[in-house]
Amino acid sequence: MERCPSIPESIRLTAEHQKHQVLSKVLRHIDQHFCESIDQKTLAQRCGMSPFRFSRVFKEVVGIGFMDYVLNKRMDFAKHLLDNSQMPITSIGYEVGFKDPSYFARAFKQSCGSTPSEYRQTRRPGQPATPEAADEYARHADVWSSHLSSNR
Repeated sequence: MERCPSIPESIRLTAEHQKHQVLSKVLRHIDQHFCESIDQKTLAQRCGMSPFRFSRVFKEVVGIGFMDYVLNKRMDFAKHLLDNSQMPITSIGYEVGFKDPSYFARAFKQSCGSTPSEYRQTRRPGQPATPEAADEYARHADVWSSHLSSNR
């Protein structure tokens, strides 16, 4: 019995390119709206995928799951606000997309290893937490500042 030839490399590359192209639009949407409620099912529908397929493709292309990606965005912004503002921690939780301040505090501690209060106390104002955080801030400073100004 003869085996079917494998899919030519050019077709595989095209499929990979399509995944990246579709997800690049999703990533831009998340980067601009991570402080809002983001529904994975809705994004999957926009991409023409089932939620299960979307989840698999997202993790395959991005390297982490959808919810972890959104959570990382929110935590990076929360760290930025803790470092560079005097906003109350509860307000920061709401500002970065959490509806429950207690959940924000628990998620922050799990993600960052300290509570938001402890994080703020141990940080010097204006100093990014890590070089990676400084890079993340630089990449998203425009989005963050426009987000803050549009909410006031």
